[in-house]
Amino acid sequence: MLNPYFTPPAAIGPSATQSPTPESTPETQATQSCQVTQHGLWCAYSILIRVPYIGPSDCDATYHALEDFSAADAQISNWQCVEENGYIRLWFNSEGSSDNINNALEKRYPSVNDFNCVVCNP
Repeated sequence: MLNPYFTPPAAIGPSATQSPTPESTPETQATQSCQVTQHGLWCAYSILIRVPYIGPSDCDATYHALEDFSAADAQISNWQCVEENGYIRLWFNSEGSSDNINNALEKRYPSVNDFNCVVCNP
């Protein structure tokens, strides 16, 4: 499920000497940052997704996307999804591969430029 309330921030407008054209107005894309710590049999993730936080239902959908994504093999524990400066912050532990976590999150938040959680394969 996509975040139905996400609207990309307004693109940076042209300077006073430029006329607004589709070619001169860059499109702004959502970003993310990911920190992963390996703890032997599992990995701890801290992910900031710069998409507006819209509440618990969006967090629930993200949790299920990680667990249900056929290749994620996520086995999520210690799940926390909170608002941080208006954006989504995820904290969780997983026995799944970082590559599969990245793929699941990319499908959940396609407006994000790229999920780049470092390799962590317990």
